[in-house]
Amino acid sequence: MSHTSAFKMRPLIAAFITVTALAVSVPSTTPKAYALLPVNDWPAYVQASWSDMNRSLEALKEQSILFQTLKSIGSYTGMMVDNTNNGFANVIARLGKGEQDRQNLDQLEKSMPAQDTCGTLKVSAGVQDALCDGLDAIAALVSGRAGNNKMSTGGGSYKCTDTECTPTEGPPTTEEVNQKNKFDAKKVVDTCAGLVKNGVSLCNQPSLMFNPPGGTLDKDEYKAVEQQILIAGNVEKPVPLADASLKKDSPQFKRATAQDMRRENMRETAVVAQTNLLVTMSGTNIGDVRKKGEIETLQTYLDSRLGSKNWICEVTNQKGCADGAPYVPPAELEKRRIQMEAVMLYISLQSYKSQLRTEKYLSDLALMEIDPVGK
Repeated sequence: MSHTSAFKMRPLIAAFITVTALAVSVPSTTPKAYALLPVNDWPAYVQASWSDMNRSLEALKEQSILFQTLKSIGSYTGMMVDNTNNGFANVIARLGKGEQDRQNLDQLEKSMPAQDTCGTLKVSAGVQDALCDGLDAIAALVSGRAGNNKMSTGGGSYKCTDTECTPTEGPPTTEEVNQKNKFDAKKVVDTCAGLVKNGVSLCNQPSLMFNPPGGTLDKDEYKAVEQQILIAGNVEKPVPLADASLKKDSPQFKRATAQDMRRENMRETAVVAQTNLLVTMSGTNIGDVRKKGEIETLQTYLDSRLGSKNWICEVTNQKGCADGAPYVPPAELEKRRIQMEAVMLYISLQSYKSQLRTEKYLSDLALMEIDPVGK
């Protein structure tokens, strides 16, 4: 080999050494392997060496791509884990917020007054007003009868003309009692003459107390029932046993007074019982001002609920059942239930009082069976 040829081969040998070093340091993807042995076919050797270099570079590129792919997969996996964690965190936060909102709503529902509070307060105030007005009315009627009761027990008398009766002291005479009875009877008949509807005297309609037209008594009907009670209690007062024929301080007068008191107490008990029924059921009529009684007030309360389609729809939460029926939450229903239980408790108490009064009347009847009360 000439010197010139040897000089030209030096770059190729340097390239061969470089590629061989790369081939040794980087795994080759080709099955060929060359030993550092002297060769005679330099072109083929160079061509093979360049092929190995290209395959080594391709291998490096593939490994770089695989490395970046694996790195990307790792990054993507980390992102998925973060997204999953964030998703769970968001779900937990939303669930917690929802639970907190639900608790806040429950507390709000429990703290809010019942939607029908005004109606319940109204009926409560109405019942209290009816009780007070009724007691005042009964007291006024009892006071108005006090003079007659005093005369019927020998404690006083009246001097009567055709137009008025003036109370006097001392036991009454038979004539004084008769004059007072005539005056009272005329007053009752004249009053009833002015209480007529459809040609019929309202005083002749005892059904008014329990079955008033339209459910309530008007002023004339109320006055007629008052007269009926007065007639039932006997407008015709008896001449007392303790009359003017007996000396006022004598034992006979006192014994007669005790008998008269027993009779008049029985009579007054019956009259007050009927008056109490009138006041309880139909209220009062003082100075021609009609006010509702307990039964009327409670009936209005009941009609506004069980008699109301809208109220039924509210408590049953039936949509479309009635126009404008709002949603009523469970806490509201519980409040309404307690309100109605309170009303029922009041009614039960009033019923118990009525039973006690009935027991009193029955005991009076039993006593009168044992010892009849005569005139």
